Amino acid sequence: MKTSFFVQLALAILFGLVAGLPQYARNALEPRAYVTTTNVVVVTRPAVVVHIHGTRTAWTETFAPLTTLTVTSETSSAIGSQVTSSSSGVASSESPTVISHLSASSFSEASSESPTSTSDLPTTLHALSSRAYNGPVSSQTPDPSPSSSASDGDGFGIGYNPYNADSSCKDSGSITEDISSLKGYGMVRLYGTDCNQLDAAMPAAKELGMKLFLGIWHCESTDTAMAEAQAIVDAVNENLSGDWSLIEAVSVGNEVISRGETSVEYLLATLKAVQNKLRQYGVPIVTVDTPDVFEGEGKALCQASDYTAINAHPFFDKSGSWTDPSRAGEFTELMRNLLNDCGHERTVITESGWPRSSDLGSDYFINENLPVPSLENHIAAIDSLKKVYADHPQDLIIFSAFDDLWKKDTAQTMGVEHYWGILN
Repeated sequence: MKTSFFVQLALAILFGLVAGLPQYARNALEPRAYVTTTNVVVVTRPAVVVHIHGTRTAWTETFAPLTTLTVTSETSSAIGSQVTSSSSGVASSESPTVISHLSASSFSEASSESPTSTSDLPTTLHALSSRAYNGPVSSQTPDPSPSSSASDGDGFGIGYNPYNADSSCKDSGSITEDISSLKGYGMVRLYGTDCNQLDAAMPAAKELGMKLFLGIWHCESTDTAMAEAQAIVDAVNENLSGDWSLIEAVSVGNEVISRGETSVEYLLATLKAVQNKLRQYGVPIVTVDTPDVFEGEGKALCQASDYTAINAHPFFDKSGSWTDPSRAGEFTELMRNLLNDCGHERTVITESGWPRSSDLGSDYFINENLPVPSLENHIAAIDSLKKVYADHPQDLIIFSAFDDLWKKDTAQTMGVEHYWGILN
């Protein structure tokens, strides 16, 4: 009788102890696995690492498939970061998750609880690389598709040159075909009047409803510039029946002062002469140069132009602050704001883009901590530019339609002159 009493008492105590256990502890006694921790670690591809523990398994790591992640930072001192989706072999029906402005303290607080979905995962600059590129691209990483949004016109302008790789002129048929392939762009920028490019481009542009930003290349003398201005008048009369509504503007020179081809005073006189000749047709007449020229010795040229027209390439910026291609649009906006002294309400970015490659190879740029030319960065830069100018695409001319294999590199261009073509 006493034995039975003590057995019953022991069983009661045992059941009482089990009942008093916390819920998570009682669950642990059951033969099933449960998630204990979830965190982000550096692996071949950024992924969620889930530690599984159960009665029949040891600790394991399961890598949940995610799209490849790229993190960009505002500046090297910023504490926030933005995660965007890029090319991946894993299909996803959900929109990319954006996680931004998380400080180290918020990371600690968030990590005290296991996130229930990937959208809850916190990130900081220390969790993932803050650069869009941090080393040579793996051969296993698929290249972005050429049909990316970087090649879509979306009403923006685009630059075009009518030359073959050996610097000879393309024939009229090839020029017409090239212009026709730019359907979707709102404007094509031409730099000169040679190679019969006006006679080939104007009918093609008219058929597609595109505008033309025309150029006078030879500004070494006022006479040569005036001859090109007359060639433009003749071409409009012949190919557009004198209709100037398709002509967006005429540029008198492109980076003439940057190249040291003439003086500010001489180019200013040439600009005013062309303005006087073409004013009757109601089109803006400008000269194009880089922001540093218009900020400095060439300010008078900017002020004399009918609006501010600049070539703004973050890739060539020497400050080291603009190596992130996803900030290309921000760079052009900064350049625009720096030129308020020109006195114009309108600023047109007449060139901006990012090279896809270089004859020097990517390691050179990585080792020197320079902007890296790559297809991925090319696409990121153009996407950034388009986002900034989405509401006024007529103020952006993307550089360039095709690779300019005829160009010659210098020490300053670092082997990238051939590789800006969007349609390549």
